[in-house]
Order: sequence, then C-alpha cells, then structure tokens
Amino acid sequence: MYTKNILMTGSTGFLGSFILKNILDETCHNVFLLIRAKNQDEALIRLKKLIFRIYKEDRFTRYNKRLEVFCGDQTQSCLGLSRKKYFSLFKKINEIYHCAALTEFNEPWEKVYKVNVCGTENIFKFAYSCNKFTKLNYISTAFVVGNSRIHFTEVDLSTNQNFNNTYEKSKYEAELLAKDFIKKGLKIAIYRPSIVVGDYLSGETTNFRMFYKPFRSLSLGLFAELPLNKDGYLNLIPVDYAARAIFTLAENEDSAEVYHIVNPRHFSLPYLMDFAADFFGYKNPKFISLGEFDSNHLTAIQKKILKIYLPYFTYGALFFSEKTQKILARHHFFYPDTSKGFLERIFNFCIKSGYINSKKLNKVF
Repeated sequence: MYTKNILMTGSTGFLGSFILKNILDETCHNVFLLIRAKNQDEALIRLKKLIFRIYKEDRFTRYNKRLEVFCGDQTQSCLGLSRKKYFSLFKKINEIYHCAALTEFNEPWEKVYKVNVCGTENIFKFAYSCNKFTKLNYISTAFVVGNSRIHFTEVDLSTNQNFNNTYEKSKYEAELLAKDFIKKGLKIAIYRPSIVVGDYLSGETTNFRMFYKPFRSLSLGLFAELPLNKDGYLNLIPVDYAARAIFTLAENEDSAEVYHIVNPRHFSLPYLMDFAADFFGYKNPKFISLGEFDSNHLTAIQKKILKIYLPYFTYGALFFSEKTQKILARHHFFYPDTSKGFLERIFNFCIKSGYINSKKLNKVF
C-alpha cells in the first residue's frame, strides 16, 4: 500500500476528527497535524485527548509512530512554525486535508476573514511550494449558495447571491481563491458538506451549533410566533458518513473536482419542526410567512437569536449531488437511511447530554 505524508488542519474539530479516524483506520499514511495551542506540549495533550475521544480508549501508543504534531497557526506566516520546521514540512508533504475553519455564524467579518480566507490562502501557498505535492482536499460548505433560492449543484458557485452570515461569505471567498490556485496548477478538490449532525448510530455530537440551537430555543418557549418557509427544506448528514464520503473521494479520485457531501434525502422544514416538538414535548410557536412577521415587539435576546437563525427558517435552496453520488457509488459508498429513527437518535443525544430538556420525560417523573 502506498504511504503518503499528509498535512491536516482542523483535526480536533467535529468533522476533521472523523476524517482523521478514517485515515488512521484505513491507510498506513503518516499524518502531520497542525494544531493551534500555546506550545508544543499543549498541542500534544490536545492530540492525546482527541485520540481518546475518537476511539473511547487510549490508542495513542498504537498510532504514535504515524502522527506528528506541529504547534502552529494557519493565519500566521510560515503557518506559525519556525522556518526550519516549515521548510522541512514542505519537502515531505504529499497531500493536505484543510478542515480548519471558524464556523460560528455571528463573528465579525475581520475575525472570520483572517481565519477562513487568509488562513486558507496560506495553506494554498504552502501546498503550491511543496516539492512532492499531489492534491489538496479543502472542506468548504454547501452554504456558499448564500441566500439564492436555486437547485444548487457541484458546478455552481457565483449566482449573484448575498450571504446570511460572515461564515458563508468567507467560505465563498475561499472557493474563489481555490479557483485562482487551480488555474496556477495546484490540484484542489473541494468538498461541500450540508448540515453536519451527530453520528448515525449513536447520535453523538460535540458541536451543537447550526441545527441544534433553534430547537433548544423553541423548547424553552422563547417565541410566540416565527416565520417559516413551509415549502423549504434542510439537508442533514451524519458526521461519520460525511467524513467517510470525503475520505473515499480523497483516497480514490485524483482530479480537482467539486463534490457535494449532502444527503440524498431533504427534510421539509414543517416536518422537522413538528417532529422535534412532538419528540421533546413542547408546543411550537405559530408559524407565519416572512411578510407577516413583525420583529419590532421582540426582546434584544430574541432578536439576537433570530438574526443568526432566521435565514434557515426561511431557507429556499436545495442541494443537488447527482454527480458526487455516482462517483461515490463506483467506490461502493452509499448514504444510509435517514428517516424517523435517525432523527430520534440525534434528538435522544440532545436529551442524554442535557442540551435540550424533554418535557415528556419530566411528565413521567
């Protein structure tokens, strides 16, 4: 089996950790991890905690020979490394998984731009200088579609869209950068996941952003009425299958393509709202059209919550992935059934972790 030297950013993140697990379990590749920390010792501690989190047991000794930690920062020159370490790295690296990103929706543009655009450009420049480089795997997002209400495919990017938050805008800008580097000859595969949620079988997640927060707000009865696109959909993909799809494409496909890592099944917004309310035992607010909604009576806290998540209550785009699905099928990868049982498992984990309180359980006890 051919052994690669892989540089990986974002390995301690939710999706990145699952991608790392695939690399460790399915290959004999050496992985060089760029981890942001105060010093080398702290970076190593973060790696050991990561391995324990991935495997639920101490397997660090087993994989230690294939892992090397670099305390660094993608936003800094030389990736925050000494010149000696930086130059030694680009003589070794064959491939990169660039997963690191600032994913919060409400961060100021300057902060998000520094990490998601400038930091990504630094990774692209590093890859461009590597002596034995083959391919860069860049984790983007399907939400580069912004507020466009279209059927969004792998060939689409610029659709005269505006963006719902600084995260979406930054990932769009990074994809434009990727196009520029592809023209220069750098091979970049772009992966656009939809909404990444908990593990398929356990429902477990370490990231309660995006999909989960609105349901927590609804369970607390914070809103009497809300706008909802009754014809809208959301696309949810289990983190383990998202990671597996990305790894499968990265390992087996050699071309610089855009891939949509999205669920073939879309969940309608009304169905999700009703399912969650019934599951957790709370009463939904009155759902009305955006044109009928008056935000003037809302409190400051309500306005802050809605500013972040309102665009996804009224979402209009659909993510299409026929091209990607056909390629994955050639490699015997297929998405699992994500119907009622899947939603029950990810919501059950919300209760188990204490993130959302179940009123049904409270009535029982």
